[in-house]
Amino acid sequence: MVTRKELEDALKSYGKLESGIKDLVHALRNMGLNTVVSCEGHNVNKFPSSHSSLYPFVGIELQKPTDFQSILKSVFEFNKNRNWNAKIMFNFKSFVRVDMVFVSTFLPASQFVADMFAKFLERKRKKAIKIKKGSK
Repeated sequence: MVTRKELEDALKSYGKLESGIKDLVHALRNMGLNTVVSCEGHNVNKFPSSHSSLYPFVGIELQKPTDFQSILKSVFEFNKNRNWNAKIMFNFKSFVRVDMVFVSTFLPASQFVADMFAKFLERKRKKAIKIKKGSK
């Protein structure tokens, strides 16, 4: 498991990891997924740039066939019976982008979705570890 300090140290070479998406990046990395780009979401009228997005998102490099299945299953389980969504926006052969979208375009609400998805992934990972330890 990658520690938060190790993650932050590694990401310094790629630029600053925004605080509004840090927990989700950490959760995805703990699942063994390689995140390659992220954004906490910005008011694109105030901060126009090539990497800004209205919604928080994380881009994931798909390194093995099970990576896409893992993220797809997690997104499906997370979205069940909720008014918010984690959406797979782009799916290329070796890259997937997951956006956090709330029913409104209110940015803090979308950042809330990113936080909730991070917590969901961490609970799921801890449950899997507990089950694995119990089967030994």
